[in-house]
Amino acid sequence: MKGLMMDCPLLLKTLLWRAERVFSEKEIITWMQQGIHRYTYGDYVGRVRRLANALTALGIRQGDRVGTLAWNTYRHFEAYFAIPCMGAVLHTINLRLFPEQIAWIINHAADRVLTLRRLVAHPVGAASSQPPPVILVGSVFTIFQKGYHSCFITPTSPAHKYPVPG
Repeated sequence: MKGLMMDCPLLLKTLLWRAERVFSEKEIITWMQQGIHRYTYGDYVGRVRRLANALTALGIRQGDRVGTLAWNTYRHFEAYFAIPCMGAVLHTINLRLFPEQIAWIINHAADRVLTLRRLVAHPVGAASSQPPPVILVGSVFTIFQKGYHSCFITPTSPAHKYPVPG
């Protein structure tokens, strides 16, 4: 008799693969202050891959720390999958802390990149003596590298190629 254990590990890449293949037309509905946001799992997976590709283009490699500083929205949900699926370490930072505390945590963790909302960008930049590159998460992701040179992740940006789960 076979046991009730799964025959494969439960990995985020597997969940992402399944969401795209099985539920691509199902909706993800997020309540936000501006109103309800709706999109499909297919759209979600595409955005996750573009974010992972942009992080790779910034030089983020397996084991690098990527800080996230955002409210619990669909954009943060995308970062929750993009960062660990590419092998980087997801470092969530508490938005409710004082800017000086946030800056200390970012510097102490040695985050290579931050993902955050425009609303929280100014206090972090002002409090940090050595800010890491920043990805401002909006309707279009905006990437700011050291020196704050920017590039954009748009719907036509290339997608990251995750290996198919085995």
